[in-house]
Amino acid sequence: MGRRAKPAKAKAQTKRPSARQAPKKEAARVHDLEQRLAEALDQQTATSEVLRVISSTHTELEPVFATIVRNAGRVCDADDCVIALVEMMSTPASA
Repeated sequence: MGRRAKPAKAKAQTKRPSARQAPKKEAARVHDLEQRLAEALDQQTATSEVLRVISSTHTELEPVFATIVRNAGRVCDADDCVIALVEMMSTPASA
């Protein structure tokens, strides 16, 4: 029996390094990240202000709600903002 030649090894294909993104795509990505950062900072500032008012007014709810409404409207870029306080009447316990 004769010997057969060894099969040739397959060459591994190398991947080319990915090309840099187009400048327009990079600029759009940077703009998107800057916008998201500004929104996060705005939300953090609003939360900080609400917490400051809560800590300074221990018994009054009106300044807290006014601050929440003002900041919610600003963060949501809304023209109007309303908070409704609904008081539920408790029913007497059955005997």
